[in-house]
Amino acid sequence: MVASADSAAKLRAETSGRVIGTLKKLGHWLQSRVLEAGRMPVDSFFGPQKVELGTTPGKLRLLFIADKAGIDTAALTSNDLSDLRIFTGSRVVYALTTARVAGAVAQTMIYDYRIHNDNRSHFGVPLGCLEVKLVDKGEVKTTEERAKGEVSVYRG
Repeated sequence: MVASADSAAKLRAETSGRVIGTLKKLGHWLQSRVLEAGRMPVDSFFGPQKVELGTTPGKLRLLFIADKAGIDTAALTSNDLSDLRIFTGSRVVYALTTARVAGAVAQTMIYDYRIHNDNRSHFGVPLGCLEVKLVDKGEVKTTEERAKGEVSVYRG
């Protein structure tokens, strides 16, 4: 399933509001520790309830979240991505996209469950088929002391 960063943030906010009570919070904490250990958590008796997505029967396996470059949207944190993995029971890929590139510019790895203590999740390295350059634009120039400029993406 492909979703925008705004839709994923809304889903996470709605679902995390249902984690009420000591047993549900304990289950969520335990499932978070399982993710940090590098494994997908399984359903448990007192864990958070899984979200029902779509009408087709079956299990959601991958949630691809696209965040458009240059648009001021609420950035997802690594805690948000972890919660989405727990609530949907699926792997989550968070990707930076742009209009002139067919697909992602950079994206997280499918098995990267790390939680960073920062305000924003990383997107990972640029994809292998792309070349990313920092280009001088106007008065913004790269010097020996600092790297500053406009990011340009070239398809190889």
